[in-house]
Amino acid sequence: MAILSPSDMAVFAAQKLDPHAHIDPMFSVSPLGLVWSDEVPRRGGLSAEGWGVWKRLFMARCGIHGGHLLTGEVLKFWNDAKESVKWIGFSRLTLTPEERAIYDEIMHVRQPSPPRPRRTLLDFFKELIDR
Repeated sequence: MAILSPSDMAVFAAQKLDPHAHIDPMFSVSPLGLVWSDEVPRRGGLSAEGWGVWKRLFMARCGIHGGHLLTGEVLKFWNDAKESVKWIGFSRLTLTPEERAIYDEIMHVRQPSPPRPRRTLLDFFKELIDR
């Protein structure tokens, strides 16, 4: 079973690895991981299904960058994609020290803040009165 349509496959194959590509801040504000400027297909290039594959590849690579092992369905998808999809993101499974620093900074900044203690309605009114 093909992962991508022929037209989506052509979009992935047309992307060229740029050794000067930069981590794209527009796409790397995600708390998930890093995206390089040469990895995002041109607007309108992929079908909805093609974007779905791109997102799944990105998410799996984010897991790898985070030190997680791929398992189950994700591992099967990853292995199938590596056999059939020409995605330049497969060449960026290991981060350089500079990329790791950016990744760690993004992940640290994006960590959810601890939950605030819940206040009861009575506590709320007491605070209003004490002001």
